[in-house]
Amino acid sequence: MNSVDNRFFVALLILTTLFVGSAVSFGASDSGTIKIGTLDKGTGFDPADVFEMLSWEINDNIYDGLVTLNPKTGEVEPQLAKSWTISDDRKKITFELREGVKFHDGSRFTAEAVKFSLIRAANLGGSPGFLVADFVDTENIELVNQYKIEIPLKVPYADALNIFSIPIYSPVNPKKYSMDEFKPKNPSGTGPYKLTSWVKGSKIVLEKFEDYWGEEPKNDKIIWKLYSKGSNLKFALQNKEVDMAWRSLSLEDVEQLLERGNYETSEGVGQIRFLVFNTQSKPFDNVNLRKGIAAAINRSSLVNKVYYGLVPELYSLLPANLSSSVPSFKNVYGEGSLDMAKDYLKEAGYTEDSPLEMELWYTPSHYGALEDELALVLKSQLERTGAIEVTLKSQEWATYIGRVAEGEMQYPFLLGWGSAVFIPDWYTTNFLSKGGAKSMGSLYENEEMYDMVKEQRQTLDSEKRAEILADIQQLTAEDAPYAPLVQRISRVVQWDYIDGVDLGPGFTFRLSDIMKK
Repeated sequence: MNSVDNRFFVALLILTTLFVGSAVSFGASDSGTIKIGTLDKGTGFDPADVFEMLSWEINDNIYDGLVTLNPKTGEVEPQLAKSWTISDDRKKITFELREGVKFHDGSRFTAEAVKFSLIRAANLGGSPGFLVADFVDTENIELVNQYKIEIPLKVPYADALNIFSIPIYSPVNPKKYSMDEFKPKNPSGTGPYKLTSWVKGSKIVLEKFEDYWGEEPKNDKIIWKLYSKGSNLKFALQNKEVDMAWRSLSLEDVEQLLERGNYETSEGVGQIRFLVFNTQSKPFDNVNLRKGIAAAINRSSLVNKVYYGLVPELYSLLPANLSSSVPSFKNVYGEGSLDMAKDYLKEAGYTEDSPLEMELWYTPSHYGALEDELALVLKSQLERTGAIEVTLKSQEWATYIGRVAEGEMQYPFLLGWGSAVFIPDWYTTNFLSKGGAKSMGSLYENEEMYDMVKEQRQTLDSEKRAEILADIQQLTAEDAPYAPLVQRISRVVQWDYIDGVDLGPGFTFRLSDIMKK
């Protein structure tokens, strides 16, 4: 080889090395791996005991449901069930199941797994267990054959198929689970991904299931990296330690990233934020005290001071973009009425001369970087009455949500709720039924409310159902077991080499759709 050839060969080698190096920095060499950063933590992966967003979202990809929701439209689509029929009285659903489906250990999926999983979820009594126990007549489930099952309902239910899409209804592997204990680790489902690693508070790794019955995922592996601060998550995205940031960069950080880098975003208006009162804990068992606090909250001011005016105020537990939503808290309390707040507080026994000393609890990072500010603004608004003195208390998410689930939060606390299924019942049953109130930590008891919640679930006439929902929202405002605050806009921010991210009505996205261009 002559000297010209040598120089050409060296130049070609250098260019090739530079190209490969550049590809590595942009993630091309690990094109099958998607890294997602989040401030969520994950609490376990047994669908019978998961009521926390990240674990719920991951379970939605480890397990299949009998049906699923289209992420773009929210419409019900077949999944493990290839078809179904609903009885005329809407008290029985018969599912025809797919054949040839395997669990992650290679064992066969049949109707027996569906029956086992529903009975298990109802009987174990996990946080979301009431969503099965209050709805499905598990004692009379009938196996027609290996791939056909009849599931009787306790009452007719207008949104029955939507509810069957959530993870607690997903079949688990009867060979790997028992009827008498939860299994937070080593899940076994039929979904497109297997959980291969979980380092608590640090990392969760999913790898595609090679024998998946459905469409093959467009990536080989999903790595969730868990961060404690929004600033760390932002830094990780900027330095390509992660390809995507999801729940929850601050709105300010999102705007800065979109202005300065090669990023894209998808957003959803699905999460609601609210204050919870433990209605069984003194002095918050006094409805006038709860009303006084609800009346003191000025949501318009809160939105401007905390969220730069970029999110909607929330005056009901039902998001404003649901057609049946009524701004009941605004109708009852106005917008931060100081005089009304003082009157209610006086009725409860609290004045400037005899103020209430209370704690206000929040979790500092799970809902993003603005939680400290949100808590401070609420403290200021309550203390404006002169009849309340607030001490702020915070706790990291895993401990915090555990105390909520056990009903141990004695003082008012901040919480959020996402739209796994964007239907009115998702914001009524999960808050205002007996089981829902227990899971949310309000322990709210009102038989009239329980009856209305049940009635709206089984009312098929849309106009009549809207009337019942309006009554529910009115009674919620009058009893104030919760005080709705804002409706969060949540954004996924990803590098522009990522494709397939689409936040739909359910406030989630399908991991199997994500790929590197």
